[in-house]
Amino acid sequence: ITTSTGLKELEENHLNILKKVAASGVKIQIAAHVSKDSSESAKSLAKIAQVKDIADVESLEKAQGRLFIVDGNEFVLGLTDDQKTHPTQDVAFWTQGSHAAENMFTPFFEIVWKNGKALK
Repeated sequence: ITTSTGLKELEENHLNILKKVAASGVKIQIAAHVSKDSSESAKSLAKIAQVKDIADVESLEKAQGRLFIVDGNEFVLGLTDDQKTHPTQDVAFWTQGSHAAENMFTPFFEIVWKNGKALK
């Protein structure tokens, strides 16, 4: 789950590594607030990942944050507002806490994913 700014940052700074892991068979799902500003990034990422837009989903339109879940075993939770924080000053919480990843954040992501809309 990411913001419009986070979506652009994923494409600009992490596209090559995402291409490599996708080519190795890793399933990548990105739920993001897609805006006019980030629509090209969303289309670019959609070539290697499943991307859904959550900008107009009821109860999620105001939710702005970043959450990455890896295999239901670990997660990264962004703690700063990427609209107000320079990328070099970003702070996140990363843990291999499988209980929280599997029993809290994965079900949350699945709800977000189910309600996300396919890219236009």
